[in-house]
Amino acid sequence: MNTRKFALAIAFSALVLTSGAFAGTKVALMPLGPTVSISGNQHPSTMQLEAFCNATPCNINWQQMQNDSNVGTLDKCSTCADTTTGPVSHFTAGTATGWVVVVIDDGQNHVATTVINVVP
Repeated sequence: MNTRKFALAIAFSALVLTSGAFAGTKVALMPLGPTVSISGNQHPSTMQLEAFCNATPCNINWQQMQNDSNVGTLDKCSTCADTTTGPVSHFTAGTATGWVVVVIDDGQNHVATTVINVVP
């Protein structure tokens, strides 16, 4: 019986820490570390990225940094939104393999990043 109380306490503490961590960052970007494929065989060639923030409206600025200009493109849509989650953007693989770092910010010094891997 003591074991169950201990496990419940750990689960509750983890939930509180996770909630507190998001509240401190103000913005989040999902998915984390996605992989896209030039060919679209093993991975999709297009990836939807979703931004979340604690403010309403959720005004997000999108930026990308990549190791090769042919790795792909990000539509950087500031007005696109999924009505249930907030701003969305789409990354489409190009003709070269590599990586892209996508950075979002809300204009109030709150940032989040994800790295997209582009494979053959």
